[in-house]
Amino acid sequence: MKHLSLLTALLLAHWRETIPLVQTASASPKPPLEVRRDAVEENTGEKFSFNETLHAYAEFVPDLQPADVDVRTRALADVCLVLLNSNEFAYVY
Repeated sequence: MKHLSLLTALLLAHWRETIPLVQTASASPKPPLEVRRDAVEENTGEKFSFNETLHAYAEFVPDLQPADVDVRTRALADVCLVLLNSNEFAYVY
């Protein structure tokens, strides 16, 4: 039991240290709805440009990014990764 309380104390200390570090996460960029394409006409070799609308991104909803959640949640996710990657973690089926 003492070993478990030590592990808990270490995880809480890591969580508190991680909170200031994860505050610097930047917002994720949104995908473009239109791109400009440059091409060469096959028969004449003349260059031309056109704008292409990307219909696939019209209703695109990106996955939740680290910058989209609370700082405490990101720090907790880091603590969970530490716990799951530690040798002391016991998998229970």
